[in-house]
Amino acid sequence: MIRLRYDAMKCFGSLLVLLALLQSVASFAPTPVRTSSRSSRHGCPTWQRGSCSVDSSTRRYRQQQTLHATSSNNWFAQFWPNREDKTGETLEAAKNKLKQRLLDTVRDTKRGISTSEEQRKDIDELIAAIEPFNPNAKSVTSESLSARWILEWTTEREIIFLMERGLPGKPSGPVEQDIDVDARTLSNRMIFGDDSLFEVASSIDPEDSGPRVNFEFEACKLKYGGFTIPLPPVGKGWFESVYLDQDLRVTRDVRGDVTVLVKGQKE
Repeated sequence: MIRLRYDAMKCFGSLLVLLALLQSVASFAPTPVRTSSRSSRHGCPTWQRGSCSVDSSTRRYRQQQTLHATSSNNWFAQFWPNREDKTGETLEAAKNKLKQRLLDTVRDTKRGISTSEEQRKDIDELIAAIEPFNPNAKSVTSESLSARWILEWTTEREIIFLMERGLPGKPSGPVEQDIDVDARTLSNRMIFGDDSLFEVASSIDPEDSGPRVNFEFEACKLKYGGFTIPLPPVGKGWFESVYLDQDLRVTRDVRGDVTVLVKGQKE
């Protein structure tokens, strides 16, 4: 039995090299996503002009944003969120439709593993459309950010690789992120089966103004069955909440990766 366990641990030598790369998961943070909200007169981002295929409703939401700004930057929208536009739809209703369309789209990609080129364009468009609605664009508060967040979609290649491959005999499960702004802590976990996980713990330092949060890795470990293998925590960076409300968070990090998360339940 001891010999079997020893052989099993030897098999992880090459795997640990790969897992060391995953210390960057502290931000669920290398394929840049272009989510500029700059639009052409047709309602598409200027960098997608000629290839943008947004439908009329998304184009109308963009026009609403241009006319009414956002709930974070426009006092009128803050105090009258149910004001109707010319179509009879409120800004709040438009925002909620965008949120649901974004979640419906990313949930059809296996968390980013099978994202097609067409889906990627749709996701880019939806993120660009919802970004101006960000109610926490000017600051990050404990109430808005502190929570358990569950990964729905990412462009992070290392995370996608492990979600697709799993560990030997252990399929990939949920990917979680716990944030406590008051305690200045952040913890990311990739869960594999019932008894295995990869976890990175970090300290965080939200900036006084703006949506940016700086982080620095402090601990890293791999748990596989009955073994716990510590790994050296090396690295630091930042992430920004492109969109953040009570149940949805979209982040962009120092490497340009974008992640979509929903609020989960802490045990």
